[in-house]
Amino acid sequence: MTKEKTMIKKEGSQRITFYAESPRYWTDEPLHCEDWSRDYSIMEHHELKTKSGSAAALLRYLLRFGDNKKIINALKDNYKSDAHDYDNALSYDRSRKEWILWTWQPTWVGYDGDVHNGHWEEEWAFCPNIHDVDIYYLAVYLSDETIGKIAQKFMTADIKIMSYSFDYYGVVSFSAEYDHKSEGICWLEKDQFLKFSGCSEDYWNGNSLEEIEMWLIDDLAAWSKGAVEYA
Repeated sequence: MTKEKTMIKKEGSQRITFYAESPRYWTDEPLHCEDWSRDYSIMEHHELKTKSGSAAALLRYLLRFGDNKKIINALKDNYKSDAHDYDNALSYDRSRKEWILWTWQPTWVGYDGDVHNGHWEEEWAFCPNIHDVDIYYLAVYLSDETIGKIAQKFMTADIKIMSYSFDYYGVVSFSAEYDHKSEGICWLEKDQFLKFSGCSEDYWNGNSLEEIEMWLIDDLAAWSKGAVEYA
């Protein structure tokens, strides 16, 4: 997205138009961005070529930074619970010697008026020991809703994530909250950032993504409103 700024001299005799590139093109900060707005973007050229199809797809990819043990346990607990915090659950079938991934089918009423009560429906079955199961590969079978919830709760300290969105005029706003419906998601990966910045691990652990990238976030917000710098 290239911003245009038009200025007029006091006497009104001349109109000058400035074209400004995104501040992300002025820095090699290892901030990653993907967005899905029809009209606006803060992605770099290489990101545009490789971006995910949706926020949910990106979060599936980022689950490689998820806490595998906690996610598996949450899905196992969800099968036993009446609350059904997630659309998916895990259980072990001793007779089949298989782990089963379930998808919750809510109660619905058929055309004939018959009520079909909510129930778990088998989505996928696999044989490996549960300790060998990587949630990154299991994620393809999880619903977008489940992906969004577990990504919010079970990411490790190896990644920091925020969302962003655009208003009608392309002004970008950032938020600490994100989900599978986000218009844009940005993130920092710990190893990349520490290698790039030379900062300590304590600095990484003690600051949010917004605090670490405050200057860039502020510059992006100002640029999206039409602010430009020129000599």
